[in-house]
Amino acid sequence: MKILEIKSSNGENEIKFKELTIKAEWQFWNDYGVLSLKVFKNNKVIGGAHLESKGKNAPFVADDLYVNKEFQRRGIATKMYDYITKLGFKVEKSSDLSPDGEAFWKKYNKK
Repeated sequence: MKILEIKSSNGENEIKFKELTIKAEWQFWNDYGVLSLKVFKNNKVIGGAHLESKGKNAPFVADDLYVNKEFQRRGIATKMYDYITKLGFKVEKSSDLSPDGEAFWKKYNKK
């Protein structure tokens, strides 16, 4: 399914996972898209991501993804990526990953 068939050129949405809230905003300009996520716990930002798409139907790739140290290894990055795909967007592994990012993708791809 094509990304632009699922969402209009701009949008926002949020979802709750127990005590977490994930808010997403996206915008498309011609053949370029940006998707931003923030993860909140008790109204405090504990993580987030910035992803870009280089074409109408190209997957999104993270330029930046973070989870505050005290909340790492609790599945928050997985919840962010799962939410992106639930919104109908395709996600692809970045070519520039930290060791933690590499470990995440090895585990995420086995789901």
